[in-house]
Amino acid sequence: MVLEDYRTQPAIVALRDNPELREIVGGDPAARLSDDLDGLVRHAVDAALPSNALLTLDGRWLDVANAERRRYFTDYLDALPGDAYAVRVLYHG
Repeated sequence: MVLEDYRTQPAIVALRDNPELREIVGGDPAARLSDDLDGLVRHAVDAALPSNALLTLDGRWLDVANAERRRYFTDYLDALPGDAYAVRVLYHG
């Protein structure tokens, strides 16, 4: 019921009916919603931290370009020892 209420809001309906708006916003914001609360939480957690790449402690660079890699990124950080430091570097050229 709540999901249907969200999807039928005028702003969401207008967005879904207008391809130009979808392109600006980046898609249909209701498309990934479901009744699977655990899945929604996992998606939000996996999307919170990843950058474009991850340098692991063993020296591997990993591209974080899809949902599977974002999940690995989160799991990798969660598995680090409590005294490990995580450093995020943002750069541009």
